[in-house]
Amino acid sequence: MNSPQVTGNAYYRIKPYHFEPNQIEQEPQNACFLTINLNIKFILAPPFAMEDEAFLFNDNTENPTTSIENVARILYDTLMKSNNTQAQVAIQDMFDAVFLPSLSFLTDEIIDCGRKVVNNKEYYNSNEEVGVDVSIKVLVDELPQFDLDYDDDIDVDDDYDTNDVPIRFVAASEESIEKLEKVQVKDNQIFCSICLEDVSIDLEAAKLPCTHAYHEECIVEWLQVSKFCPNCRVEIV
Repeated sequence: MNSPQVTGNAYYRIKPYHFEPNQIEQEPQNACFLTINLNIKFILAPPFAMEDEAFLFNDNTENPTTSIENVARILYDTLMKSNNTQAQVAIQDMFDAVFLPSLSFLTDEIIDCGRKVVNNKEYYNSNEEVGVDVSIKVLVDELPQFDLDYDDDIDVDDDYDTNDVPIRFVAASEESIEKLEKVQVKDNQIFCSICLEDVSIDLEAAKLPCTHAYHEECIVEWLQVSKFCPNCRVEIV
């Protein structure tokens, strides 16, 4: 199924964590990746507009909900690159695996938090596994239905753990990248959700078949890593 439509703002919390060194180990094992623990709660939005939706995010909300967890790991070398593209793709793929719509601002906050953890020598040492806990609550127009056919005893309303869904980097074809449509930005600036900056008026943007547009250099770098649109996850062929 496609990702549900988010209504309103998402409530989220990002915080670092680490495991204490394993004292039983005879030799320290240097960690080489950042672990991202993702916990999402989808809340079905009411059919009518409300002035104050804050109470819907309470744990005791009576609105139907679905919760899911996912875990991803990003190599330190990938995380610390000056070019964020590969780390962004890894996190977006983690979101996509659990039907969470693209949240570009959140992707960059997770990367920033992860870098701070790795760079904090008082917090991190080579014998610890460090990571980021990400909790998100979103109002959606419909609850995602996860494929649990492999076990008929599992209730689809129960929390579902994807058990470390693997991240697969599949680039778009060179032909599809070369065929990207160029559009002149005339009246209104276009917001590039990859670098989080505007494509200024009178400059050219590159538009995907799904109509989302970006700086050409941003989307080319992205498609060289992932063949999916950063916003809507449509496959670029």
